[in-house]
Amino acid sequence: MIQKLGSFDPAGSVWINNVRSADARSVRPRPPRVPPHLRRQRMQVARFALDSATLPLATLALPLAEEVRRRLIATHARQTARRLYGPAFDYERFRAGELPVPLSPVFAGKDGAGARRTDNHRHAYYLLTDEDGDGRLDHLTVSSEEGFAPDELQALHSLHQLTSTTKDGRPPLRLVLLGLGTLAELLPRVLGPARTWVSATPYLCTRFPKSRGRHRQPPEGLRQPHHFALQDLQEEVLRWLQRRHPHASILNIEPLTDPNGAFTLRPRSWCRRSSGPSLRPIQYKRFRRKASDDGGRRLTGAFRLTFDQPVTGPLALGHSCHFSLGLFLPAVDDK
Repeated sequence: MIQKLGSFDPAGSVWINNVRSADARSVRPRPPRVPPHLRRQRMQVARFALDSATLPLATLALPLAEEVRRRLIATHARQTARRLYGPAFDYERFRAGELPVPLSPVFAGKDGAGARRTDNHRHAYYLLTDEDGDGRLDHLTVSSEEGFAPDELQALHSLHQLTSTTKDGRPPLRLVLLGLGTLAELLPRVLGPARTWVSATPYLCTRFPKSRGRHRQPPEGLRQPHHFALQDLQEEVLRWLQRRHPHASILNIEPLTDPNGAFTLRPRSWCRRSSGPSLRPIQYKRFRRKASDDGGRRLTGAFRLTFDQPVTGPLALGHSCHFSLGLFLPAVDDK
């Protein structure tokens, strides 16, 4: 009919030229969507299960915790840069540091100026645990007292695999998110509550014994490293109680030693079905990757803590406590 009337277009129609953008074929993955009910709350705990052909040894908790922190900081920065710069986001410029992106204060433990935070350890703990006592890590708990912002929740949802293990010839380590919640809602066994807690990883002293100066140790303390480590731990426990449980008090601190008097970590203390061997603190990786870290030179030990009432964790104290060292788990015989 239109052609019979001598026209090629319907009456009233208009031709419009569509222009395709230069990057129309590029793929820009969208960040995982956080459900609305999670955005309304301030989640404080993220719980992961570890999966691999060969799970990592319990002695590698510190380097793996560092790897989790680096991965979360990088993922959060990349997602924040995409949101800030939109189509102008250039990954190569981002990697070169030409696109400034604020650090996550919860994941990094630093303020906006890059200085270390001094707000009573409210930023994230990266706790890798061996909860079946077989000598291999099987769970990861990322806990922050102040909670995670929506951008940080997206980074946690994107945490699926650690590939640094492949550099050592080991298979990649996969992470499966089991749940998110507040400290009151999500209480895995690593968080208690319990009255009795035992060392799951070595406790590293926060200072060194000194024979001079205002903080010098008595001669008997210098001759007995166990005594110095116990005194240092007692001060740390009192500070932790004042911050987290002001109405509780410590009843006893007992060193965990073998018949030769050497500190020993016993998986059977926190897992009834333990099949793993007892380990000494010296077998654990205690140096961080930063050049100034001296964790491997600090006095270390293993202890059993008893409080006058049940307390909730995470209970991680001492040097590198945010990286799985100095971690205490509820004892299996806790009442």
